[in-house]
Amino acid sequence: MITTDGFCKKEYGEKLYRLSFNAHMGCPNRGGPVAVSSGRGCIFCSEGGSGEFAVDITGDTDHDIKLAIDKVSKKFKGRHYIAYFQAYSNTYAPVDELRKLYMDFVNRDEIAVLAIATRPDCLDEDKYVLLEELNRIKPVWVELGLQTVKPESVSYIRRGYDNEAYDRAVRRLYSMGIHTITHVILYLPGETKQDMLNTVRHIAKLAAVNGKYHSAGIKFSMLNVLKGTDLYDEYTKAPFYLPELEEYGDTLNECLNLLPENIVVHRLCSDPPKKLLVAPSWVADKKRVHNYLNELIDPPEDYYVYIIRCNDNTLYTGVARNVDKRFREHQNGRGAKYTRSHHPVEIVYTEKVRGKGRALKREYEIKQLSRSQKLDLIKKRKYETGAE
Repeated sequence: MITTDGFCKKEYGEKLYRLSFNAHMGCPNRGGPVAVSSGRGCIFCSEGGSGEFAVDITGDTDHDIKLAIDKVSKKFKGRHYIAYFQAYSNTYAPVDELRKLYMDFVNRDEIAVLAIATRPDCLDEDKYVLLEELNRIKPVWVELGLQTVKPESVSYIRRGYDNEAYDRAVRRLYSMGIHTITHVILYLPGETKQDMLNTVRHIAKLAAVNGKYHSAGIKFSMLNVLKGTDLYDEYTKAPFYLPELEEYGDTLNECLNLLPENIVVHRLCSDPPKKLLVAPSWVADKKRVHNYLNELIDPPEDYYVYIIRCNDNTLYTGVARNVDKRFREHQNGRGAKYTRSHHPVEIVYTEKVRGKGRALKREYEIKQLSRSQKLDLIKKRKYETGAE
């Protein structure tokens, strides 16, 4: 699986971090020709148009970029960034306004990529020309909120455009060499697993041309029920089914298995503002979700924490992928400094741990034990395994 970091390192030679901006462009679903009667946009969309974490554009580009960099400075120490226009639909404005705004950003040295989240029905010929012009200066990513291809779901979420509009926009963006990222929401009410998989198949098929693939990306989200949305109103009246993390992970894994290896996976799960989140509650635990999904998709290698009894009856604790091989190295004087002067006699304890980091942590924990506690640990393991 290609991640955002892997893609950026390959394409641009370094890791990049997103700076999120809100240009307050609004959305056609909130007041344009396809606006729904409620004026509240898509059924799941918050009042902030997914821009709760974004920096508001003031017109002072220096100030806006500095403020955005300050917000991520504890997480990222690099020199270059992705300017991500995230909130609402960021081509929903006159093209002259868009040109001025985006030119100010692509011509900044610290900006390596311009990422624009928008909708297919907010792209016309003049805007395609502008995107192509920008893409000649700096790489441009365009994110499109497809969410689903199931017609009933398209109508339910009030997306406002049909699948053919998405298909046309994606083909045009591909033809311009623009990295095009599609948003997918899993577990929309009434969707089966096959419905979700069909959406991913549609995205993957569209990216293919003569056995090769365009520069395509995908973002997965778990459906979030957020306060202030029409989805929230429905959920409070009649709660619909939402999966636990484990089920979401299994479905996500099936979706990923449908993707060709060169489609970039930019996100595995949504990260909504906690103050707005109603359900599912597990989404709020970002660290747990991130670790669980990454280990599910790319399981870490098994390591072993081991204890060796030396010829002077002292105990040595270490970590290895292959304990028998490592024990022979200890015996031949090619192991640790300690075992070179305390000849190893036998392996008296092994414990399998998933991932090197956890194994090193467990090694440290055992090393902090007293000798009697280590002997109790060895005795307990022998009892559990039935060893003599």
